[in-house]
Amino acid sequence: MNICAKQLRWLTFVLKDLRQNITKPTLFNDNSGAVIISKQATLNANTKHIEICFQYLRDCVTKKLLNIVQVSSNQMIADILTKPRSTQKVIQALHQLHLVDPGGVSENDRITRYVKMPYVINKRTDRGRYDP
Repeated sequence: MNICAKQLRWLTFVLKDLRQNITKPTLFNDNSGAVIISKQATLNANTKHIEICFQYLRDCVTKKLLNIVQVSSNQMIADILTKPRSTQKVIQALHQLHLVDPGGVSENDRITRYVKMPYVINKRTDRGRYDP
């Protein structure tokens, strides 16, 4: 979370330089322990070893530079990239990420058929093709 907070702050500065109106960014996390530690002003004996790692994050939360919200693991879209999920959850996440056509994908369909393929330029012909 600390690295993500640093990247959020950097991205906020970049967008402000581009004259974009940015509100306080929100960092979503499904780890309740990490959210609690990031919002605590003091650490106890059990969390003393991670004090330096969370110092920047805690400082950002204290100064209200970013907001940290805990969400359930079922609502984390990126979990399809890191955890095994059912076909229904994968299809739902693909829709939320706008990687499939909104026409509809059922559990019986092959998911790979509906995922948008990356568009690749052939270096020899300069013609584009979809990479299977």
